[in-house]
Amino acid sequence: MPWTSEERSEHERIERALFVAETQLRSLFEQASDGILISDLDARFNDANAAVCRMFGYSRAELLALSIMDLIDPLEVPRLERERDEMLHSGTPLVSEWLVRRKDGSRVLVEVSAKILPDGRWQAFFRDISDRKRVERERELVLRQLRAVLDQCPVGIAMISGRPGEWRREFNVRGRALFGAHADASVELGSVAAVLRRIDGGEIAFEELPSTRALAGERVEPHEMILERGDGVRIPISVRAAPLVSPEGVVEGAVVAFEDVTAEKDLERLRAEWNSVVAHDLRQPLNTIQLYAQLLARITRGNPDTRDAIEQILTTTGRLNRMIQDLLDLSRLEARQLSLRRREADLEGIVRTCLDRLSLAAPDRLIDLHVHGEIPPVVVDADRVQQALDNLLSNALKFGDDGSPIELSIERLDQEVAVSVTNRGAGLPEDFLPHLFQRFQRAADGRLASVKGIGLGLYITRELVEAHGGRIVASSSADGATTFRFTLPIAAP
Repeated sequence: MPWTSEERSEHERIERALFVAETQLRSLFEQASDGILISDLDARFNDANAAVCRMFGYSRAELLALSIMDLIDPLEVPRLERERDEMLHSGTPLVSEWLVRRKDGSRVLVEVSAKILPDGRWQAFFRDISDRKRVERERELVLRQLRAVLDQCPVGIAMISGRPGEWRREFNVRGRALFGAHADASVELGSVAAVLRRIDGGEIAFEELPSTRALAGERVEPHEMILERGDGVRIPISVRAAPLVSPEGVVEGAVVAFEDVTAEKDLERLRAEWNSVVAHDLRQPLNTIQLYAQLLARITRGNPDTRDAIEQILTTTGRLNRMIQDLLDLSRLEARQLSLRRREADLEGIVRTCLDRLSLAAPDRLIDLHVHGEIPPVVVDADRVQQALDNLLSNALKFGDDGSPIELSIERLDQEVAVSVTNRGAGLPEDFLPHLFQRFQRAADGRLASVKGIGLGLYITRELVEAHGGRIVASSSADGATTFRFTLPIAAP
């Protein structure tokens, strides 16, 4: 029966739609970035897109004259047959990797995603993964090198990764040696933390641990702790930690470094003992020299020929006694044997006592004291606070200009009292400020370096202030004004 006009129109519309769909599909087939091959069940190619031709170095006509067997190693044919049977049986696509031979004889590693089409043909997508595999091999090489470096590192390192609640950690060789059984991967992070103690032996809250702080995004600077293992061994360690942050700013883990400082501690102890012995043995003959010098001063009183020499002896022995006392204090501080006899005290009275001594030593030097408001009592070792303040005033006297006053101020700051000592002179070099309170530090700057001393006064001052629960800072301005400011806690009401 002939078609009606409506049937013919519908047929033409369907043919046009099919043509458009086929054209679009062909365009997608040709423009795909992945190579596409279609073959019959005998593995002979029926169709190939431009990408696969470029990938293997063949023209389309050349590829259509080949089969899959021409592109793979003969030893791989059994695997190909197994994968074909698996796809026929399951009806699902299969993804695998193949080493394919190009036209020029070279080989390219490809990832193949293949499936059986409803008409029985094979369809396979080919993706060149040579670069990806090369990057993966390079990454594995870098990781192996990093692992070798970490395992040879003399510092214990714990690497933490994962996510909150499921953190995993791994130790290097030195870390496992330090932590013993606690370094086993099956041991929870909290259990590992339980063997760490403060330097005084006190327990550390989990949230205060370096690893916990690093996982919260904080960088932890080196500080000392005690590793107290289950076998009874107590190891002094220096710990530092840092978060591992993704480019998006998300904390993905942390690195914690543990350094055994037993040798350094032993050396510090020996040095402290040596300082103590030397200082003690020096003091006895020095006291004898000072005693006889005083005796000679009384016997030869009024004799101008001997007066200056005896005064020089007394001045020198006095300076040596102060150095010896500094060495003894250093020994006690390093051995943590410095004891404080704390009592409620009038800080303003302590300051005025120090000023009276300074006035006797330097009667011509101007001193300005400013007391801001009412100063509450403090609970301190008055002798040690005087020692700290004497050191600061002595520095101000030595380094300040003779014609400028030494300025002191006392003021209350919330639950603390602050004392400031200011002098005007050459000032402090900016690069020296970070080292100012370290042991045996002397500025190399001209006039400052010419002043006699062994560089212990400011170190001892800082230790004394911090032993009282206070803190000390120093600043120096461009006009030569140098200020030392320390705080002490106010006595509880």
